[in-house]
Amino acid sequence: MLQISLYIIEQYSGSDDPLAILAVAVSLDREGAKYRKQAIEYYEKFLANPVEIPIVPGMFKGNGQPVRCVSYWQLYSSLAILYEKEHNFEKAAFYLEKLPPES
Repeated sequence: MLQISLYIIEQYSGSDDPLAILAVAVSLDREGAKYRKQAIEYYEKFLANPVEIPIVPGMFKGNGQPVRCVSYWQLYSSLAILYEKEHNFEKAAFYLEKLPPES
């Protein structure tokens, strides 16, 4: 049986929909080192033309703010980690500096 992340990659990697691009980026990231460079490419593709990330219905943070499916903090943190694993410390630092404060 095909894993959900591989299914998402297979079905949506050719899409121009920003949320599909984000879903592919997250899925590639979850698949590990084999897909690391592609994950970077898709995260950066999403960030080049970002859209509002949907909220999870009925889920709220302790401060009453809604929870998004993926936060920008998670995006930038993931990119920093991916670049660090690629030994590109300059880009890793660049994305760490972009981390918004967690709310």
